[in-house]
Amino acid sequence: MLKVVKVRLYPNKIQRQLFHKTFGSCRYVYNMLLDAKIKAYECGDNLSPYELKKRLVSMKNAVLKHDLTEDIKKMIKAQKSLS
Repeated sequence: MLKVVKVRLYPNKIQRQLFHKTFGSCRYVYNMLLDAKIKAYECGDNLSPYELKKRLVSMKNAVLKHDLTEDIKKMIKAQKSLS
């Protein structure tokens, strides 16, 4: 049996800014890597998850590495579901 718990967050101003920064950075990285995958596909190449992670070097200081790595995993999973 599954149980569900609904939680509503009321972040303060600093926490809201951190949420916006993190979500915005993750969205930017996801779109950037997706664009790289599309261009590689059009050229007949295939970018591995390792090659995508190498592209994150400049982004690691902006947000948590875990969040960005999760974006790569989501993109790979989405690509596999379309194939």
